[in-house]
This record gives sequence, C-alpha cells and structure tokens, in this order.
Amino acid sequence: MRHRRSTSSSNPLRHSHASPRRRRAPAFDTLEGRVVLSTWTVTSAADSGLGSIRADIAAASNGDVIDFAPSLYGQTINLTSGELAINQNLTIRGPLLGEIAVNAGGSSRVFDVTSATARVTISGLTIEGGNALAGAGILDQGGSLALIGDAIVNNQATGTAPGGTAQGGGVAVLDGGSLRAIACSFTGDVAQGANGAPGGTDPVSNGQAGDGDGGAIYADAGSSVSVSLSSFTSDQALGGAGGSGGAGGDGSSNGFGGNGQGGAIFTLGNVLTLRFDAFTNDAAQGGAGGLGQGDANSTNGAGGSGFGGAICTNSTSTSTFGLSADSFTGDSAIGGAGASGEGVGVFNASGGQATGGAISDGGTAALTINACAFTADLASSGAGGDAGAGGAGGSGSFCVGGAIESFPNLSVSSSTFTDVLALAGNGGQGQTGPGGSGALLVGGVVFANDVLTLTGDRFTDNQAVAGNGGAGGAAGAAGGAGGFLLGGVVNYQDLGPTQAPPYPSGSIARCTFSDNLAVAGDGGAGGAGADGGSGGFVWGGDVDSWGNMTISSSTFSGGHALAGNGGGGGDGGGNGGAGGMAVGGSLAMLNELFGPGGGAIADSISNTTVENAVAE
Repeated sequence: MRHRRSTSSSNPLRHSHASPRRRRAPAFDTLEGRVVLSTWTVTSAADSGLGSIRADIAAASNGDVIDFAPSLYGQTINLTSGELAINQNLTIRGPLLGEIAVNAGGSSRVFDVTSATARVTISGLTIEGGNALAGAGILDQGGSLALIGDAIVNNQATGTAPGGTAQGGGVAVLDGGSLRAIACSFTGDVAQGANGAPGGTDPVSNGQAGDGDGGAIYADAGSSVSVSLSSFTSDQALGGAGGSGGAGGDGSSNGFGGNGQGGAIFTLGNVLTLRFDAFTNDAAQGGAGGLGQGDANSTNGAGGSGFGGAICTNSTSTSTFGLSADSFTGDSAIGGAGASGEGVGVFNASGGQATGGAISDGGTAALTINACAFTADLASSGAGGDAGAGGAGGSGSFCVGGAIESFPNLSVSSSTFTDVLALAGNGGQGQTGPGGSGALLVGGVVFANDVLTLTGDRFTDNQAVAGNGGAGGAAGAAGGAGGFLLGGVVNYQDLGPTQAPPYPSGSIARCTFSDNLAVAGDGGAGGAGADGGSGGFVWGGDVDSWGNMTISSSTFSGGHALAGNGGGGGDGGGNGGAGGMAVGGSLAMLNELFGPGGGAIADSISNTTVENAVAE
C-alpha cells in the first residue's frame, strides 16, 4: 500500500509523522492559507501499476516528493515500458546508499526531464542499464537537475547507424539546462559513436563514423555543470570505426574513424566547476580508420582522434572553468589506428590525434586548476597504417599534452604530475612507396597555446616518446622520418598564425621538475637501394618555450632529451638516415630563434637551478 504524507511547502523534505491513511487522488491540501505538498511512497518494484515509481511520478503534483518503502531496499525496479518522464518540479528521494536500483535493461533511457522549467532532485538511487542516443541514464531537456548520492552505472549512449554521434552515456544536459552532482559515482558509462557505412560513391565523403561525446556527462551549449565529491571510473567516449569500401571522387574523404571526446565529461556549456572529484581509468578513444577506396586525390582510412581522457571542452564561453582538489589517475586519450592496405591517395591511413590524456580544452573558456593530482595519465596517438599495393605508409598522428592540452589561457597551481606518458604514433610501412613519418609530440605533460601560468607545481618521472618512421617498401622507397618532440614536459607555443604583438606571456614559478625523459623518434629503414629516414629532433627535455617566458625560483633536475637515430639504408647502396639533434636537456628557449625578433619576445630566468640535465 502506498502511503501519502503531507509536508509544509516551506520545507518539502520534512516528514510528517501522521499514521498511514487511505489513498486518495493527489491534490494540494490547504492549511491556514498555505499550500501543503505531498509525499508519495513507492511500495512496488513493478514497472507500472499501483505503488510503482512510474505511477507515482504521473500522479505527483508540482513540488511533490517521492520516497521508497523500506521493504524495497536492496531491490531493483526493472523498467519494461520505457523511460520515466518528469515534467514537473519533483524530488525523488532514495535511501542515499544506492540500495534501490532503477534499471532500464538496455531497452530505453532511465529518466527524462522533459520540461525546461522543471526543478528535479534525484538522490540515493542507482540508475543503470539505460540506452539512448543522448542521456542514456538521465536526459535533462533544459531543466535544473540535482543528483545527490546517486550511482550512475553502466549506461550507454549509442549513435544511430550509420555514422551517428552519441552524447552522454550517464547524463546529457541540453537546451541550456543545469546539472549539479554531489557525492555521486559514475561508473562504466559509455558514449559510443556508430560505425561508418560500408561502400558509397558520394563525391565528398563516405563511411564517416560517428563521435562519442561524454562517457558520463554531455553538456550542450549554454548549459551549466557543477560536480563535487564525486567519482568517475572507467567511463568511455568512443568513436565508431570508419566504413570500408567507400570510393568517392576527386578530393573525397573515405572511411574516417569517429572521435572520442571526454571520457567522463564533454561540455560545450558556459559553466564547468569541479571540486574534490576523482577521475580514474576514464578514456576517450578514436575509432579505427576503414579501408577507403577513393582515387589518387582522395584521403582514405584515417583513424579518429581521442580528445580529453577525462574531460573535453569545446565551449565558446569567455568564462573561466575551475578545477580544485581533483585527481586524475590512469585516464587516457587514444587516437585510432589508420587503416592498413590503402593504395593510392593523399595522406592515406594516418593515425588519429591524441590530445590531453586527462584534460583537453580546445574552446575559448580559460582553465584554472588548483591542488590537483595527475598520475599515470596517457595520451597515445594512432599509428599510421601499413600500405597496400602502390601506396605509402600512413603517418602517425601528432600527440599533444600527456595530461593537459589547452588553447585558451591556462593556470595550474599547487598540482602534481607523476608518471604521465605521452606516445606519438609510428609511421606505417610502405609498399611500393616510402614509409610513413613518425608523429610529432608537443608537450609531454602540458601544452599551452595562450597565456600559461604554472605556480608551485611538481613534475616527476614523466616520459614523452615521439613516433618512429615506418620502413620503406619496394626498392627505392625511403624510410619515414622519425617524429620531432617539442617539450618533454611543457610546451609553450603561443605564436599562433592569428596572433600579433603584444604576444601573451608564460610564467613558471616555484616549480620542481625531476627526472623527466623526452625521446624523439627514430627514422625508418630504407627499401633496397634507398636511404633510411632521418631521426627526429628533440627540443627541451623539460620545457620548450616559443614565446615570452619567465622562470623563477624553480628547480630542474635530471632532465634528459634524447634525439632519434637515423634509419638504416637499404641494401644495394642506400644511405643511413641522419640522426636527430637534441637542444636542451632541460630547457630550450627557442623564441628568438623562431620568433619575430627585434625584442618582440623575451625570456627571463631567475633564482632557478638546472642540474644533471642531458641532451644527446
């Protein structure tokens, strides 16, 4: 039997201690001129019918509360007739330990806030098994949504085949809505882009796969997201695989893998605030390229890119996003592999990019990070595919920011970066053509393209390794060049093509850099009679700065910059490739060499120690 209780509107969460009474139609009571709201108690684990959560949501008036009978603790409510739609102000209050689960069984999403004026709070529930195009666990269509002490588990947003994009495996916030999550856990939620269609003769594009955006949370333009005291574990944003067999015309693109963006969170919104959260083993991964079959002027089989293993933002907001006391452990951004077997074409079978093993900020909202810990995060770009008949090996794609990639202003303070790994993709092996080039790596831990401020941070035992060149194919095919590496820990490259004086400035103050390693890529071996590829250059085992930079009161110890080896020459007269060059075992301040000169940019280093640095 469902109990209907009354609470004053001045405190809708306070329980009355009145005895259970006979059920009657829901209505507002009046008491001395005040509106009295209702509390509805779910007494049945059935999908529908008397005492079910579905019936109570339908019966509840604006501002009512739904709670659960203790007899339901430890049970699962299995939804068999679709999502639970909420179009009014409503509080759904579970036992705060996730002891009651609402499971959609993979056949629908779980909750849908359908009103842009609704204020909805859901607490103490496990929300699981949702499946939808967007917001598989919960879809918020412009309302104000609060989640308190919930477990959002194993929900999947799935793109529509072929090539559809998926948004928000756990929660999707659309139409300027807001999300506030406190003490929640997001575990195993996935946004999976659909695979590209096979075949096709469209003159522009064939077989393009869909993106996966926000494994746990997707937030649309104009939205607001605030999360605190919460965990994100093994959430994934996965791009679909490119379709095979597309044969577009001149200049077409065929079989591109989809992008994975924000393993835990992807936002286009205006507000992002994160405090005391833990991101663990979340991943953004691009899909593999499909075997395209376009003509000699087409581009085929590129892998999709991974942007932001934990967080990706492409917001156009001018506000500042803030992260405080968060941890990022084992998060990864991984580029998809280029297709193997491609023949003729332009830039065929290149691997996908990897940017921001933990965080990728490719928008305009500035990023402030304070007292955060980054441990064993990974950015690994995709390898180029091995060539088919008549083809060259695909190039590895570039890798940017093993932990953080930021194009707008970036400020990081009192944070630690330990055992972060950045790997740029290797070039593929040529067939009758040359081997693919190894990929460029920029900023083994942090890449910043605008104003950069690092204060009181520690960088320890991090590694960055650029891609090796692929071997040349048949006789006369040269080996691919090894990848360059710019900044084993930090790359500050603020001289973009649209910038003009006065150039922005970077600063590193009271920071410690210890035992970091930067390795450029080796050249690939040449085919018979052909030269091996040249080894890659490395600039700055710790820091590579291309703009105004002030370094003060910092310590750099044990930085190691290792240039790439040249590839061996092929039999029958091929020459070995030239070895690369290492500039700055610790610091490479290259602004006057490559900048505009004339005093437009300058460096300042004071009260700083550099010791035991090696460049070789």
